[in-house]
Amino acid sequence: MTSELNNPFDPPPRSDPVSPAPPPILSNPGFAPEPAGVPAATESHAAPAAESSQGTVALAIVMAYLGLGLALAWGIQQGRQRQIAQDKSDHDRITTDLVVSQEDDLGRFLAQSGTVSIPMLGVPGGPVTSASVAWNRELGDGRLFCDGLTKLQPPHTCQIWFTVAEGHTCVATFEAEPGQDIYRFHVDARDVDPTSIILTRGAAAEFDGIAKNDVLARGGRAAN
Repeated sequence: MTSELNNPFDPPPRSDPVSPAPPPILSNPGFAPEPAGVPAATESHAAPAAESSQGTVALAIVMAYLGLGLALAWGIQQGRQRQIAQDKSDHDRITTDLVVSQEDDLGRFLAQSGTVSIPMLGVPGGPVTSASVAWNRELGDGRLFCDGLTKLQPPHTCQIWFTVAEGHTCVATFEAEPGQDIYRFHVDARDVDPTSIILTRGAAAEFDGIAKNDVLARGGRAAN
C-alpha cells in the first residue's frame, strides 16, 4: 500500500484565468457620469415647465386686470346714464311745475275783474294771422297771445303800442322766442284806456319811425 505525497517543490496547479469586468456604459460619453437616481429626462423638462407655470400666472393676472377695467368702465357708464336720466327727469318736472304755475297765474289773471280781451288781425301777407291782448287797466297788466312770431326773420324784437288820446305809446318791447306764444307786459301808469293796440317788429323810438311793412297786427278798442 502506497500513498501519494505532495511534493513541496512541485508548482501549484493551474487555474482558469479570470476575465476583467467590462467598463460601465455611460449615457453621456465624454462627460462626467450623471448623478445616481436622477433620470436624464427630468433635467431636460424642468426649466420649460417652470416657465410655462409663470406664463400662466402672468396671463391670469392680465386677464383679471382687464376684467376689472371693463367692470369699472361699465359701472361709470351706467352711472352717467342714470345721472342723465335723473337730470332729464328733474328738468321735465321743473318745466311742468313752471308751466302749471304760469297757467295758474294766467287763469287767475283772465278771471280777474276788469280784464278784457282785445282781438287783433294780422296785416295781409304778414307772418301773423291773428293775435289778441288781454288787458287789465286797473292792474296795468297785459298778455299778448300770438303764435306767428316764430316765423319772423331777424330782427326778432317786437313792440306793443297803445293808441291813446295823446298819440301812440310803446308799452312793451320784447324778443320773440321759439315755441313761445304768450308774452306778459306791464304798464306803470294806471287807468290807461287804449283805443287801439298795434303789434310791430323792430325797436323804434317813435311810432312815426315805424315802416309800414313792420306793422304785424292791429286791434280794436278795448271794452270798459
